[in-house]
Amino acid sequence: MQQNDISIVITPTQETAINTKADEYNVLLDAFCVSLTDEQRAAYFKLGDARMAFDQLADTYLHQRPDLVAPGINLPEYDKDGVAIAVINASAPRSPPSSPVWTIRSSCSAPTGSTWT
Repeated sequence: MQQNDISIVITPTQETAINTKADEYNVLLDAFCVSLTDEQRAAYFKLGDARMAFDQLADTYLHQRPDLVAPGINLPEYDKDGVAIAVINASAPRSPPSSPVWTIRSSCSAPTGSTWT
C-alpha cells in the first residue's frame, strides 16, 4: 500500500502571492536580459551540463596562465560575466524547470517558445 507522505494545499491567496513574487523577480531580471533571434542564439557557444566541466577547467587555466590567454578574450569581462551567471543560476529553483537556466555567456534570453508563468 502506497502512503501519501506529502500533503499540501495552496490556497488561491497563496497562489496569487507566489505569482506576484515571481512576476516581481522576472521584472528585476529582465533589466539584465538581452533579446536574441534564433539565428543569434544558434551562433553562440552554449554551456550545457555536459560542457560545464570544460568551462570550469578553462576558467582555471585562464587564471593560472594569463600570459597564454588569447588576445580576443577579455579576462576581466569574462570574470564579470561569470559572476553574473552565477547569481542568475543561483536563482534557478525559482525559475522555469530547465538546467542550467542561462547557458550563454553575456546573455540571458529565454529559450524560444518558453513561458515564465
